[in-house]
Amino acid sequence: MPLKIAVVGATGTVGQELVRVLEQSPLDIGRFVPLASRASIGRKVEFRGDEWTVRALGGEDLEQADLAFVASRGDIERGVLDEALDEGVRIVDLSGTWDDEPGVPTVALTANPEDLEALREVGVVHAAGPLTLTMTSLLGPLHAGFGVLGARGTATLPATLAGRAGTEELSDQVVALFNSREPRRTVFPEGLAFDLPAVWGAVGEDGWSRMERRVAEETVTLLGLDRAVVAVTATLVPVFAGLALSLHVVTDGRLTAAGAHEAFAPLGTLQLVEHPRELAVRRRVGQGRVAVGRLRDDPGGAGLHLWASCDPLRLVAANAVSLGVHVLRERL
Repeated sequence: MPLKIAVVGATGTVGQELVRVLEQSPLDIGRFVPLASRASIGRKVEFRGDEWTVRALGGEDLEQADLAFVASRGDIERGVLDEALDEGVRIVDLSGTWDDEPGVPTVALTANPEDLEALREVGVVHAAGPLTLTMTSLLGPLHAGFGVLGARGTATLPATLAGRAGTEELSDQVVALFNSREPRRTVFPEGLAFDLPAVWGAVGEDGWSRMERRVAEETVTLLGLDRAVVAVTATLVPVFAGLALSLHVVTDGRLTAAGAHEAFAPLGTLQLVEHPRELAVRRRVGQGRVAVGRLRDDPGGAGLHLWASCDPLRLVAANAVSLGVHVLRERL
């Protein structure tokens, strides 16, 4: 029987990528419902050859939906979403609306699919973010084969992770600075164009940002690691697309570049690349897998160094759609 699928935030940066991935999914979708803020009401969203009119989020639009993806927090009426949950609608959350709520699992399908069973009780699953997905895709096979004792890295994130407003402001800043004008600084108060901030977002008393703490906590939870194992420094860089990660991994068993290559090679979630140029973030745009390369033995014998890159929007969307397919197939 054809499905009714709703996407909340269908016109935003994440929502648009989600729609593109959803089009390619095996789901038999008979009715597609794009929902967005009032500013986008009436716009058209193309989906599988048809045009669907964007509507405001309302209870009637979610009634009897088989599945809803929440891709944006802007202008979300939480009460409407809670009513949909009460009516039995299953929700895959990419927006962080249910962050930190007890019982709502964070899931990377390749790492902890068993946690989706919680949907039978709570009705909603939080799809893991791009950096968590990258970390788990790399550390999962290494932990299974060698036992990860430590993972330390630095991640660079694109302006697109700040949404459409972030992308537009970076573009405006580039143009303004080229023309010796003072750039707009709303999304990035300290500026971003032609600069490299040391941190993005609020920093806690311990010096770590909220994103850095969350990625570490999610990664160790999803993989069953000790809390002290993972630490990642993350910041925005002045690029429009692509996430890059430099990672140093120490294991219980002897881990070498050759051993990591053997562990990564058979995995469909990773793409091993031999030449560093293939790891450039622009080459990853539109790709749903994490590329990994520059596998190097530590000079002191302490594990392995590697470089990974991906399209964070495509990675998140692909994981979210895979979660949705799994939920519907398993009737969770």
